[in-house]
Amino acid sequence: MGAAVAAALWGAVPGASGADKAWVEDRPPREWHLFLRPKMKDPSGQWAHVLSLQGAGKERKAARQARALRAWWPRSAEAAEAQMLVARWLDGKGDWEGAFDAYEVLLEDYGTQCDFGAVLDTQLRLANAIAVQRHCAWLGLKGFEAPERAVPYYERIAAVAPEWEGTAEALFRKGQAQEKDDQWEEAIESYFQTMNRFPKSEFAADAGVGQARCHVALADERPHDARARELAVAACDLTLARWPNSPRRAWLEKAKGRLLERRKEAAWELAVYYDEILKNAEAAKIQYREFAALYPDAPERARAEARLAELEQAGKKGNGK
Repeated sequence: MGAAVAAALWGAVPGASGADKAWVEDRPPREWHLFLRPKMKDPSGQWAHVLSLQGAGKERKAARQARALRAWWPRSAEAAEAQMLVARWLDGKGDWEGAFDAYEVLLEDYGTQCDFGAVLDTQLRLANAIAVQRHCAWLGLKGFEAPERAVPYYERIAAVAPEWEGTAEALFRKGQAQEKDDQWEEAIESYFQTMNRFPKSEFAADAGVGQARCHVALADERPHDARARELAVAACDLTLARWPNSPRRAWLEKAKGRLLERRKEAAWELAVYYDEILKNAEAAKIQYREFAALYPDAPERARAEARLAELEQAGKKGNGK
């Protein structure tokens, strides 16, 4: 993404950035930075000092002095380069969360002085790394992943660049992280945003399967919740309709079949409940009649029709017929 596009996105006025003219120190630093003291007296000299440290292989000191440059002269032409150096240093040493934050500062404060799209690509890579990072992997232990830690970073990408093509992946990976953490409803929302906002992306079909999978998980978690069951059936139908050739078609059909079987069982249990527990003959007759009509091949159909006949006969006797 070019500087002009970035400028439009960020509301900056081309030609007004610090990169277009030399820095002139017209006032003292705005803040006192106790632990960030630059070695030089102006930003150009400080930047030369940073580069000399980097050339000597003193990466840590170079990053520290780059931080000092940006803190003391944030409006200088060298500040953006200093911030980029800090971000890359953090990235290189595996501090992915710190690097993400540093790149975010770069976009917020120096959006017209960097490659907007390239920085977003880097942030997405860092968020993906955070999602699969293993923790407590020491003394021979494999450790564990904590994908939920990546969720805020995916959200920040989507907030900064809602129409960026890479946001489709950010939303999809966010859904995956939430699903792994059993946050079914949150994952459904992320998957839906992926498939509806970016229907032509390579992640749309997998997001469709993902939202169906989460709906099914919710229905399984709440076996007596009719609404959860019907939403899961609808989610499977939606995905099968949009992506009929999905590699996960067999799984979707099997899951839907299992839910429909549960629906049939619930219908039968309701009829028996009205009949045997509530002793409500009229309501029971309605339920038995509906069951026989909706499930003509069900093993319980014969019992439903037989009991319906008994109730109707009893009703006639009660009416003196």
